[in-house]
Amino acid sequence: MTDGTPTLSEARPTVTPVPTATPAPTPTPDPRGTVLERRPPDRYQPGQINQIMARLYPPGTSLPARFPVDRHVIRFFSTDGSGAPLEIVAQLFVPAADAAPALPVLVYGAGTTGLGDACAPSREQPTVRTWGDYQAHMLSYATQGTIAILPDYAGFHDETRLQAYFIADLEARVLLDAARAVYAFFGSAPGPVTPQEVVFFAGYSQGGHAAFAAREAAPSYAPDVPIKGVIGHGASTDVGALLRDSPYFAPYVLYSYADYYGPQAVDVSRLLLPRWLPTLRADVTTRCIDAMPGYYGNDARQLYQPAFREALYNDRLGESFPGLQEALARNNAGLVPSAVPALVLQGGADPIVTAQTQGAFVARLCAAGGRVTYRTYANVHHFQTRQVGFKDTLAWMQTLLAGNAPPTSCAGA
Repeated sequence: MTDGTPTLSEARPTVTPVPTATPAPTPTPDPRGTVLERRPPDRYQPGQINQIMARLYPPGTSLPARFPVDRHVIRFFSTDGSGAPLEIVAQLFVPAADAAPALPVLVYGAGTTGLGDACAPSREQPTVRTWGDYQAHMLSYATQGTIAILPDYAGFHDETRLQAYFIADLEARVLLDAARAVYAFFGSAPGPVTPQEVVFFAGYSQGGHAAFAAREAAPSYAPDVPIKGVIGHGASTDVGALLRDSPYFAPYVLYSYADYYGPQAVDVSRLLLPRWLPTLRADVTTRCIDAMPGYYGNDARQLYQPAFREALYNDRLGESFPGLQEALARNNAGLVPSAVPALVLQGGADPIVTAQTQGAFVARLCAAGGRVTYRTYANVHHFQTRQVGFKDTLAWMQTLLAGNAPPTSCAGA
């Protein structure tokens, strides 16, 4: 226009198109610990629990039942060493308490039961055939006000796998994901009982190895799991020492390591006498732990090749059997420095994990800067450590739950 007033088109401001934002990808939920199945529970009343505990506990070593307990069988997700999913079966023991405060969680690793599926801890029938009577043991903790879970190890209930026996990494993953499964279980079905943000890892024999392995792996694999303490009842944390102290476990260990690491690393034909080799696979995959001592005996001369026996007992495995030595070293558990306190209970008359072996382990724990409470019981066998140490275990847990530091057996601590 001649007066200088802009036209409508000239007055409209220039608008720069705003680019459409690309939606951020939705994070994939972490499946570890996801509960895949929960079966209807079996309820145990206090009187029934007292009768069941009497099978396992000698008089004076247990406590009277306080709460009824619901036993659930669940399946949950874990992962193997490559990160591939595993499905794990576990028994979950929940105190049936009305309007109870949040309760601590106890993740427990079973001792050796066997390699084959028929020997899985969840398949134990204590009144017919017992490998440790884990039903009575877990009920004894749950009835005192602890949520307790006992998972089967990786490889059980899977026709394509063998139990990853004394493989620290897989044992750790199973126990850590069992803790996650507890929280997932209650998160999907809230009730009067809830889990406290406190987890204790514990285990007997092989399960002690698993518990200490879980403490080691937690910072990288499961930093979300609130670990309060770790407990070993006659813990077999040094696998090489187990081969020396208790040879009848060796066919399980050596066959498992050959399966996991490959026969080039662990060649059982160089380790076991020829008489055991033709039926080795059938023997170790069908014989549960109760059948092993009578079948193999406990004499290293009747089990081991002479060259292997000489190297094993003279600390020279690395010279002639480097693959096995590497596997054993990789699976020693518990020696990574940790601020999580430990309780180690040991029978003075234990022939399977000797007091000498356990004392050396505790010394290494202390040297790594740990806080360790170590107790030995005179004249107590491996099979009695859990029972004799039950009250001490509960008292140690209660000390930590009250916010106090437990006593330490480490010099200068």
